[in-house]
Amino acid sequence: MDQKTARHARRLWLHYGVFWSGAIAVGLLAVLYAWLIDFGYSLFRAGFDRHPWLALIVTPAVGALCVALTRRFLRGAQGSGIAQVVATLHGDTAALGARLLTVRLLAGKVLVSFVAMLGGFTIKREGPTVQVGAALMFSLHRATAHTHPPCADRVRRDARPVRSRLRNLDLDLKHLEIVLPLEMNPDVVVRDLHVF
Repeated sequence: MDQKTARHARRLWLHYGVFWSGAIAVGLLAVLYAWLIDFGYSLFRAGFDRHPWLALIVTPAVGALCVALTRRFLRGAQGSGIAQVVATLHGDTAALGARLLTVRLLAGKVLVSFVAMLGGFTIKREGPTVQVGAALMFSLHRATAHTHPPCADRVRRDARPVRSRLRNLDLDLKHLEIVLPLEMNPDVVVRDLHVF
């Protein structure tokens, strides 16, 4: 292989291969996360089926543990995760991403979610999966952006349609607030439905 072909292959890898490898890793991580959540809940159900009173002790203790872990070690992992990703996309991506989309938060989010399921909590998987996937891709971007600056430009350019779609989602949610039935108090509706 001559040097021109090697440079071209490297450029293709940095432009497309890194992105697709990250996308595959995010998909695998999402499947693993879903399996882990189901496994944690099945363990809780098995214990609860044998000893129903156990939930009165285990659930509050696990809740306190999850809150303590999140507040002490995982700032930025609170909530569903979608709000953190939206804030990162709308704000200073480098600064907010370094705080809200780290590998430490990725591992912590998965671990705390699993522990919460062991305690009998119900967790929607979509939000944490979004934050975990965004953290993985952001970390991959940071690892490769220094070696090839056009890769960073491509990621920034490719993120624009996603940002646009998220803004449209925000507008759709605001529109949803307007078209709800009239018998509902609009102040309560706006306060409860406004998630961004």
